[in-house]
Amino acid sequence: VNILSEKMVVPEYLQNDVDPDVMSEYIYSVLTDKKKYEEIQGQLRAVKEKLGSPGGSKNAAEIIMKQIAGEID
Repeated sequence: VNILSEKMVVPEYLQNDVDPDVMSEYIYSVLTDKKKYEEIQGQLRAVKEKLGSPGGSKNAAEIIMKQIAGEID
């Protein structure tokens, strides 16, 4: 989602960054902040539209490869 959006839509918790307390605080903040929740929903909808359907994974890979090749911004 973050790669396709070209910005951080949601934090990524990888390996040593996985901390249940940090993750639960973030989730709680999203669920209790209507503005933040709606903003994330909107950004996720934009990614869904960008990917199209069916074949979202293939479409995502193609978009990322074009970005790497400098064919799209």
